[in-house]
Amino acid sequence: MRFHVLTLFPQMIEQGLSESITGRALKQNIISLNTVNIRDFAHNKHNKVDDYTYGGGAGMLMQAEPVYQAVRSVVSQINKCNQVHSGDNSEKNTADENTSYKNTAEEIKNHNARLIYVTPQGHVFNQQMAAEFAKCDDLIFLCGHYEGIDERVLEECRIHRDYDLISCGMLDEAVAALALKHADKLLERNRGIVRENLAILDAWVQREPHLSYVKPQAGTTALVSYDLDVPSYDFCREMYHATGAFVTPGDCFEQERSMRIGYACDKETLQKGLEAVSAYLAQKK
Repeated sequence: MRFHVLTLFPQMIEQGLSESITGRALKQNIISLNTVNIRDFAHNKHNKVDDYTYGGGAGMLMQAEPVYQAVRSVVSQINKCNQVHSGDNSEKNTADENTSYKNTAEEIKNHNARLIYVTPQGHVFNQQMAAEFAKCDDLIFLCGHYEGIDERVLEECRIHRDYDLISCGMLDEAVAALALKHADKLLERNRGIVRENLAILDAWVQREPHLSYVKPQAGTTALVSYDLDVPSYDFCREMYHATGAFVTPGDCFEQERSMRIGYACDKETLQKGLEAVSAYLAQKK
């Protein structure tokens, strides 16, 4: 499989993928990596790729032309590579600037490739999507920056789907592209953490006489009820000031005398947090 990453920070992608499992896969030629610097397609003095949004507004957008030309360059490489493998020696100028957006979208589809826009507004990536992508010969990751990318490129290139680490992103979207390469290992690691922590939480609830809950069948949070005559907002606020334990009041979800506890953190953090809650409950007896 060939991975193509269009980004403003190609070195970050190359360094990140040169380690661990993907690093070994690259050395063994199981996969290949092609990083494309979108700035190389900005035909101005300072390789500027950002511009103000049409009609004003906050933030900057990545310009349509550099992004589109970067996509065209990758499509051209894929086409030439497929010609070599098929023995087709005919000359085709696939990087012609006059090639239409429609043809670009059709070429990507015909080459068994996918163009994926990595964005905070995208769908949450999961194992089913990983299995779908595994059937492709080429994956093209378009990594946004600033406030995003000019919508004309996204619409005309008919982006297959857009993905993100979670439903809202804090880091540059290029980091999400790195995570997609390690999907199997990330899911295996995260499931292991959640299952181990849920067992710790379950045992803790059973030991605390004032607590009860319905054990979650999925997810990373649990709603734990207590039998003390204290409103949940007061309970959680007082506990935080007394012990530093931070949980969400059940009244936020119209569930009185309860608290929501998350257990997707590392084991040590969870254990210390539960000990703090136990210490507060002991004071209330």
